[in-house]
Amino acid sequence: MVRMPPAEGETGGQVLGSQVLKVINESTNQNAAVKRIEFVGPSVGADLAQTGAMALMAALLSILVYVGFRFEWRLAAGVVIALAHDVIITLGILSLFHIEIDLTIVASLMSVIGYSLNDSIVVSDRIRENFRKIRRGTPYEIFNVSLTQTLHRTLITSRTTLMVILMLYLFGGPVLEGFSLTMLIGVSIGTASSIYVASALALKLGMKREHMLQQKVEKKGRISRQFCLNQVPVDVENPVRRSGFFLMYGDCENPRILGNCA
Repeated sequence: MVRMPPAEGETGGQVLGSQVLKVINESTNQNAAVKRIEFVGPSVGADLAQTGAMALMAALLSILVYVGFRFEWRLAAGVVIALAHDVIITLGILSLFHIEIDLTIVASLMSVIGYSLNDSIVVSDRIRENFRKIRRGTPYEIFNVSLTQTLHRTLITSRTTLMVILMLYLFGGPVLEGFSLTMLIGVSIGTASSIYVASALALKLGMKREHMLQQKVEKKGRISRQFCLNQVPVDVENPVRRSGFFLMYGDCENPRILGNCA
């Protein structure tokens, strides 16, 4: 089987095939014959590129919706931009070395997105947790503390993953070469972007403590209001006592808690 790049014109493939057949006959002193000619046109490549691009865009959009709902839209924007950064840089390196983009490469790019998302979610969760714990720190200080706390975990996990992918690249053969090479590039870039790109973009977009605590404060406010409405307004001189509940007096707009009456 002989593979050749597509030739220009309708008869270009036949002419090129005849020339290759002539060279084979002259070099081997045998009468070789062409049994079958198959032509794969650029329409297949265009359809593959369109389908792969749509899959990547759908994945990034789904991640944007999830992270925005789970955390905050500034963190979601930083995470999605970091993931797009990983895909673009990986494709750029593959193009630099003239590596053909096929379905295996597209699958590996989706895997890179999933792996980078995992690191970004861990960092985002630690940032949210520290915003609630650290009361007097600036956003810059809280981001710095959060990245420092997750740095060791991120590096250890990425190093272990890269060792496995390297074994696939060295011993997986030609079938897994493109997949493993893309994963090597993508995981390396994704590790850096989840630490330095996603969080930096969220901080650049004006991430503050109020943004992370807004939903929690609103929820607590609704619960407190509901609890207050269930109380009977009482006089300061004759507070209501309930065994196992708090001793409260005053009105529902400004209740006062003295302690537990159990």
